Amino acid sequence: MAKTKPPKVAVIILNYNVWQEVLECVKSVQSSTYPNLDIIVIDNASPDVSAEQLGKRLPKDVHFIASNEN
Repeated sequence: MAKTKPPKVAVIILNYNVWQEVLECVKSVQSSTYPNLDIIVIDNASPDVSAEQLGKRLPKDVHFIASNEN
């Protein structure tokens, strides 16, 4: 009997001026053993350098959205 693929799970992490903590959170989620996982980070128009830093530092397999409004 063939194994079925586990359901896709998306983890959405919101950011507002705490980009360092978001990077730590992403690392923690990536350490999960769940095999069918998407990570999405959304910056909610942080007025600091969060969007720039996350855009540069997030792993390429993490989906990043820089929103223009909170």
